Amino acid sequence: MLKKSWIGLLAACALAGAAETNLIKNGSFEELDARGVPEAWNLRIDGNEAATDAVWISTTENVQDGERSIMYNNEPKKYRFVTQTVPAEPGKFYRYSILAKVVPVNGDQPCKVKPNIFLEFWSDGKYMGGEYGSMIVGLNTDWVKVTGKATVPPGVKGVSLGFRVTPNGTGDAKVWFDKCELVEAVADVFTGGLATDHYRDQAVAGKVTVYCGRGQGLSPFPEATFADSRLQLIAGEKVILTVPSEKVLSDRLVYSFDAGNLPVGKYTMRVVITAPDGKAYTQDGTFTKLAEEPHYKTTIDTHRRMIVDGKPFFPLGMYMSSIVPKEMEIYMDSKFNCVMPYNSPKDKALMDFLQEHNIRIFYSIKDSVSAKKHDAAATKEMQEKGLARLKEWKNHPAVAAWYINDELAEEFVGDAIQYRQACEELDPDHPTWTVLCRPSEFRAFLNGSDIHGGDPYPIPSGKPQQAYRWTRLMDDAVMGSKMLLMVPQAFCWGHYWVRYGYPIEKCKACRRPSYEEMDAMSWMCIAGGANGLIYYSYTDLQRRDKEGILPRIPFEEHFGELKRVAERIMSHEEVLLSIEEPAKYTVVGNTGGMIALRSYALNGTTWILAVNTSNEKPYSFSLEFKKVMVLEGLTLSEADVKVNGKQLVGTLKPLETVFIKVK
Repeated sequence: MLKKSWIGLLAACALAGAAETNLIKNGSFEELDARGVPEAWNLRIDGNEAATDAVWISTTENVQDGERSIMYNNEPKKYRFVTQTVPAEPGKFYRYSILAKVVPVNGDQPCKVKPNIFLEFWSDGKYMGGEYGSMIVGLNTDWVKVTGKATVPPGVKGVSLGFRVTPNGTGDAKVWFDKCELVEAVADVFTGGLATDHYRDQAVAGKVTVYCGRGQGLSPFPEATFADSRLQLIAGEKVILTVPSEKVLSDRLVYSFDAGNLPVGKYTMRVVITAPDGKAYTQDGTFTKLAEEPHYKTTIDTHRRMIVDGKPFFPLGMYMSSIVPKEMEIYMDSKFNCVMPYNSPKDKALMDFLQEHNIRIFYSIKDSVSAKKHDAAATKEMQEKGLARLKEWKNHPAVAAWYINDELAEEFVGDAIQYRQACEELDPDHPTWTVLCRPSEFRAFLNGSDIHGGDPYPIPSGKPQQAYRWTRLMDDAVMGSKMLLMVPQAFCWGHYWVRYGYPIEKCKACRRPSYEEMDAMSWMCIAGGANGLIYYSYTDLQRRDKEGILPRIPFEEHFGELKRVAERIMSHEEVLLSIEEPAKYTVVGNTGGMIALRSYALNGTTWILAVNTSNEKPYSFSLEFKKVMVLEGLTLSEADVKVNGKQLVGTLKPLETVFIKVK
């Protein structure tokens, strides 16, 4: 036993030592080349490499590490950043950071400058996405560490680290950067917390499956240590039940227990891991044994469907700025059944208007955290305002759920969980919804809401496949324990790029997603596990460029295409909401995993949703059933699909989607 412990401890120490190597060259900007530019770094203006740049200046004025730093002295209408190609590898997890110091040029005048550090992924010169994290820094601050983390996706052939200041073209501050680091990270023992396969971790009886998130990166212990972990149920100070792990996966631990014999009440769930050196690591959650099933106005069932007034509901809608009846008349001439306005109604007449037209609202009370100097008092005031709105409208029949988190950074996860708990206590009748934009932070918000979503917006810089990848990443992050309500792209980035200070020619060349892309990305999200979609955004479809820089996109054409997408989805609503058990099959061929698959059943017929996530070329797939099947028909497209005995084979064109009916 002693030998085993020492071996485990030495292995963990070796992993920790390996992870301390900084992969950044000249991270403190000490060495300069002949141009006076820090060695190994590339200066970029409007996306192009620059020989020199008067905005990025090597300096000795403010230094944190060594004798030099690099200063950003902004200039309007120029989008600039600093990058370095780094030896990060697919499948590995990295943490990265840089120190930043912000000083306004006008004393204590308002300053919204945000230092930002990021990783970007490339393959054969094509952008494959990135991990972007930012942190708002208060005025005249001392040095602050700006951080990020990412797992490099499969298929990546090149990785670059960069840093910048946003918004672009803001000349109200100078920013110094120093001590940049990138390391392959040793994992935290736990991440995200505990969750169960029951809504709000409560049940009357039956099997309860418990998921415990593991940290990303190099494992701190041998796998046997995790296999020996245990789950305890604790009432007060007494451990009343202990169960061993059922599964040990790379990103989670799985346990289960029978709730039927437990007395009614609230319990602490505690996962205990004993490290090779004898130290115990614990992760806590709560479980509530109920006397009877609650009857919520809106809930999420064990199939992760939204249940509204006792009936399954597939939310399909759009973000918009506010509820305007004249605009809603246009909006409601569609298959959309819900809406998410940022400026949620304060007027009962507008709420009644939605109810009369059978439109459910995801009511926004999202502005709940003050980022200004991490002001706890300001955050408390903002949450109190949001909760006051919740109390005012919680009994209105138009409310479907509360929108409580719009892309908060991980540093605010504690505030987000606190806010969710307050919402639940004041209104147990409605769930809460979170939308995030940094995949590396998805797991951290596991207990931040009842419904989770991501907002993949890849067009035109990336590939539509991002919609599927992000949905799968979100499903993995919540470990299959939460409903997914995803946010597909339906807007043109160009309007935002103008504000961000991107090159004018790049803004002019920007385009919105095509009909084929919007349709395929929608079905990718559904195939990835989403049980609802809220598109971003109706307001952007109507947006006009005041400066006349961007070509006008006809609203009628754009919205008309999105309506067609909605019609195709809702024509399959009964299938999408069905909980019948589909026929079992094994995927025996799926080149590169490019075909997204999800199965349903309705009235004894199995429906297989298949989407080619590639926008470049056809891909084939094959399935092996346990019994002989007959092809009953196809919907959504006339794809090349054949069934022969127990085998189904198909080839889909780029972005082609098909529903295959077999029996």
